[in-house]
Amino acid sequence: VGGAGGFAEGMRNAQAAGCDWIWLMDDDAAPAPDSLHILLERGLDPSVVALAPQVVDNRGRPSLYHRGAIDLSDPGLHRPLVPSMLEKQESEVDFISFVGLLVRSSAVQRVGYPEDRFFVQHDDVEFSIRLGKIGHMLLIPAAKILHVEQRPRGSTTRRFLWFSRQRPSGDSFWIDVLTFRNELWIVLAHGPTVGRWWLAWRLIARQMLLCILFDTSKSRRLRAYGRAAMDALSDRLDNDWLRSLREN
Repeated sequence: VGGAGGFAEGMRNAQAAGCDWIWLMDDDAAPAPDSLHILLERGLDPSVVALAPQVVDNRGRPSLYHRGAIDLSDPGLHRPLVPSMLEKQESEVDFISFVGLLVRSSAVQRVGYPEDRFFVQHDDVEFSIRLGKIGHMLLIPAAKILHVEQRPRGSTTRRFLWFSRQRPSGDSFWIDVLTFRNELWIVLAHGPTVGRWWLAWRLIARQMLLCILFDTSKSRRLRAYGRAAMDALSDRLDNDWLRSLREN
């Protein structure tokens, strides 16, 4: 089921148990002992649908990419947190990763569960977009959650003329294809009425161009990206063939 399916199933179980709030985090995350108390103090406002602690790494440094602003024109679909926001008691954000997202159960009833067909990657972005449409999402920097640094996925520096890019290598290629598919699906589902298709075709063109210019095994990779694009365009998120891609 992947991370997306796991989070969705966990939320279903939490709602069945009658929870008022649901706290999501990865298994390599650890909230500070007082984090939940700090967050819930701000959750008394019924217009607040989600709360987020500040994410820090195992050296105590802020991890800015876990919070921020949705931007469907950005390659990652969101921009990281502005550091000055950590100096405020609270700040409104419209993206909260699943590292510490505290969401009101009644809000989940309104927007539904994370898109479990994503398997992994950007399920938190898509869920944040839906949450932001019905209420406020607040970052509370005084509450903290540790997220252990993960080893970056395998990549190789590729060059074309005087340009260079980090491109996926080995077992990380299937994740890159899946990420591209999910990004394209989000743009099509949530992009602005005017400009949605422009954003979608720009995303497709960018991925194909990067593959042509920098990748080895261009034919195989172009076919994979093309099939991923067709899956997103047809709303048919088939993960079986992606898993087979992982095994090759």
